[in-house]
Amino acid sequence: SGEEDPNNDEEEDVESRKRRAIIDNTITVEWRDEKLVLTIPNAQMSHMGRYSCHAENMAGTTYDAAKILITHAPVFTNVSEKYIRRQEGESAFLFCEVSAIPAAEMSFEHGSSPVYPDGVNVQLENTNDKLALSFNSLQDSDFGTYQCTAKNTQGSAEPAVFEIIKIVPPKDPEAISCADNVYPNFAVCRLDGYDDTKRGEWPTRFQVFYTNEEPTEEFDWENSATVAEASFFDGQTVKLTGLNTEQKYFARIRPVNEAGEGELSAVIPFETTAAWTPEPVIDAVIDCPDVCSVNWTTPNDRGAEITGYKLVFRETSAVKTEDEESTTLTNPEIIEATTDENVDDNGEENATVEDSSEEEDNDAEDDVREQITINVGADDHHVDLPQLLPLRNYELTIYAINEVGLSDPKTYYFRTTEKSGLATLFPLPNWAVISLFVIVGLVLAIMLDAFCCKTRHCGVLACLTSHCRNRRNRTPKDIEQGTASGEHRVLITTTEKQIIRNDH
Repeated sequence: SGEEDPNNDEEEDVESRKRRAIIDNTITVEWRDEKLVLTIPNAQMSHMGRYSCHAENMAGTTYDAAKILITHAPVFTNVSEKYIRRQEGESAFLFCEVSAIPAAEMSFEHGSSPVYPDGVNVQLENTNDKLALSFNSLQDSDFGTYQCTAKNTQGSAEPAVFEIIKIVPPKDPEAISCADNVYPNFAVCRLDGYDDTKRGEWPTRFQVFYTNEEPTEEFDWENSATVAEASFFDGQTVKLTGLNTEQKYFARIRPVNEAGEGELSAVIPFETTAAWTPEPVIDAVIDCPDVCSVNWTTPNDRGAEITGYKLVFRETSAVKTEDEESTTLTNPEIIEATTDENVDDNGEENATVEDSSEEEDNDAEDDVREQITINVGADDHHVDLPQLLPLRNYELTIYAINEVGLSDPKTYYFRTTEKSGLATLFPLPNWAVISLFVIVGLVLAIMLDAFCCKTRHCGVLACLTSHCRNRRNRTPKDIEQGTASGEHRVLITTTEKQIIRNDH
């Protein structure tokens, strides 16, 4: 009866192997006919790569690997910048990387002619998936448009287009207008005269000289005016920042690029308006590794100092489990966190949570969603969110606030993970959390029982102490008090009998 059944061990081993099967939407791994089989029903480009199978027993381990390749037409995966600005005599480097099965034939073309290396100035390096073209010293004929092409038996890629731009001293703008639109603490000037086909004469930036006093003919712009720089990217406008509200300005601008600088323009008058509400917060980053957090940078206050930020979270939908799908919530709980609209100057986060149980009699009741509102100060650009529930989809609407009002809302969408929520405040395994709660509960129970024993003589401790007192009460006492023990009573009785006999 003490011998183990080998058949049972074999069945348990087979069952264990079955449990090791991994199944998801795209890949199946299962034990079948003494083999571990990986199946990809619908192979895609994302499945390409190296797969390894590992086996081990008491004697050691071993593994083997296979690579999955999917035939496809070439696709460019990484290329140089489209516009490469250089001066004559400088070096330049172009490259294009491609994914293709089978390997693609790649080439560079300048205009409509293939590019060939000359071994001195022009070098061409070709590998299975990358083609690189380099120039040691650009000549006038080297500037212009280049195309990188790739093709194989499955097809060809859309050519990657580059342009090596020959830089010349910047052209002065033909016309400048800064008064088409007025703004509170900046100005946008429209510049005419820059052709997209002649990017080599574009300035990369403008030097801006401005003053809020009407200048005379003798005014020294170089030394007396305020100097700033404005970038020039689109070939049409420049933005002048750092201005004050409700001011009249006079400005002159000078184009600058890598090859030199142009002339100062004529005087340009423009005005600014009163303060506006802040610009929207357009760069918020939401991260949910465990506890979700939101980070952002300060937007343009548009003339009035930012006093705080308002973040509104609404649950849009939940990732339901099978148990939750069978349950319908008819009266969802509404949780609203509100703070005083007057944000403290010290910038400290000031948020309180209120449970709202009152229902308003209106048509919007059916569309009420869980809402959490958090107001923070102007110096805060980070908020942790332990109050969000796990595996839920949320909508974040964020506002910047100044004395004029709220900025236009900017909305973001995100989903929490299974580790999100209040549980993340206890970064311990489940058994540790349960044990912690049990220990805390026992300590509280003992303290409560001790209090009851002390004040009301009740509870478990009271029963134990009462039992001990009763046992102490049964110990021998003074004979004269009539409380002697049974052993003493026998001795007393015997003595009395002897005294009576002696009397007789």
